[in-house]
Amino acid sequence: MRARTWMPFVTTLAALGCAHAGAGSQQNTFDLASNGGGLTVTCDMNGCSGPEVQLAVRAGELRGRVGQQAVAVQTSPGKIEGSIGQEPVQLTVREENGGLAINGMFAGQLGQLSVNPLEIQGRIGRCSYDLQSEGEGAYSGQRSCGRSPEPTTVHLPLNLKDQPQGQRAALLALLLASR
Repeated sequence: MRARTWMPFVTTLAALGCAHAGAGSQQNTFDLASNGGGLTVTCDMNGCSGPEVQLAVRAGELRGRVGQQAVAVQTSPGKIEGSIGQEPVQLTVREENGGLAINGMFAGQLGQLSVNPLEIQGRIGRCSYDLQSEGEGAYSGQRSCGRSPEPTTVHLPLNLKDQPQGQRAALLALLLASR
């Protein structure tokens, strides 16, 4: 039964062109690069890790840290609840335009984020995105996190499709909201 909940996302990642011939690191690496800094994180079914991120995923729960902030969120289909630092997280998640639409409160700020085959668009936490697909799981455009917009690229990991909907959305929100 659970496999059906992520099948639309598998289709989305295929449409995003995330499968790279000979690009093994893209299989499990989230990469964000901008003038304001970068973030490279390796993800698998047990969580994500990198110099700024340590997240463990267990039974619908993500715990750890992103930057200096403690993270504790519970996920289920259509919903993410918990906290980052001392701020609340209350998000709804739905399949939309072949991807995910994430809406609600993240780290105490209202936001709306769309991640689909054509774009990453909207706001999560203090960060706003206006990125267009470059194919092969890559997006480029502008990002603003409390400063002027800056050129930004994002590469999504292929193995993200293996996560249930709530966990996929929570990981995207946590990683894209990092400063």
